[in-house]
Amino acid sequence: MLDFFKKKKDKAPKQKKGFFRELFNDVLFALIAVTIIRGLFIEAYAIPTGSMENSMLIGDHLFVSKLHYGARTPKTPIKFPLAHQDFWGSGIPSYWDGIQLPQYRLPGFRKVRRGEPVVFNYPPDLKFPTDIKTFYVKRCVAIPGDVLEVRDQQVYINGEPMENPPHMQTSYFVETQNGIHPRYMRELGITDYTDDSPMQDYATTASPNYQYNGKLGFYMNTSQEQADELAKLSFVTSVEKVVYRKGEGHKAFPEAQQYLGAEYTAYNPVTDFGWTTDFFGPLTMPEKGKTIQLTPENVDLYRTP
Repeated sequence: MLDFFKKKKDKAPKQKKGFFRELFNDVLFALIAVTIIRGLFIEAYAIPTGSMENSMLIGDHLFVSKLHYGARTPKTPIKFPLAHQDFWGSGIPSYWDGIQLPQYRLPGFRKVRRGEPVVFNYPPDLKFPTDIKTFYVKRCVAIPGDVLEVRDQQVYINGEPMENPPHMQTSYFVETQNGIHPRYMRELGITDYTDDSPMQDYATTASPNYQYNGKLGFYMNTSQEQADELAKLSFVTSVEKVVYRKGEGHKAFPEAQQYLGAEYTAYNPVTDFGWTTDFFGPLTMPEKGKTIQLTPENVDLYRTP
């Protein structure tokens, strides 16, 4: 009974963790949290190319939801979560591909819709595992089962013309003798053009490398309104819309895939489609469960992703 009233001995105080141990625990927790958030919920991306101008510009950052279409399970589990292909331009790989897991897609809120910007891994980037390939941001114009066609730079889906966005950009050729100072290009908001000497006074110099219909100048991608304004400058001879008709060079899929080389693909088409970026298709988008006739033409179309 007397033992009950005895003063209990104070317990020894917990030993405080060292600074570096606490720092390690905090960093480890942050990395795990970032990995889960980026893998299942949302991730930040930077726009790598100018094909989405003026909707999105090169270098723009955006947050992308992975819940809408369903997150993918990782294929390359051993990688540093805050770097993609290497450690921030160092050339040192930020992953180890010695272990590759089967990849699945978790259920999402809905399917991809026409007209939506989407982020995907660039398929021809074959030197990397699927989930390490370069990220591209493009606009979805056709979904599985659709028939895609381009006639004279107008996109058609299932035989119906697709609505063109305002200030839509396309290719133009600027005929000029001496080039154009970058100030004029900036004032007009033109950012995507060929430039042989970016460090010189002129935005681009007329080069024998750039000719179109026998004219000497340079190429640019811009809207019709900006092209019309550029054509008003006294030192610009002409501004002409560039149109590549079927069989006139500037090949598109599937012939354009030959640049991958035999190292990555056995692609050797026997069909001459002659498709270009301005006259393309018709091409039926692959659809799950759909059966197609096995012909040399279809093999050329669908063998290379």
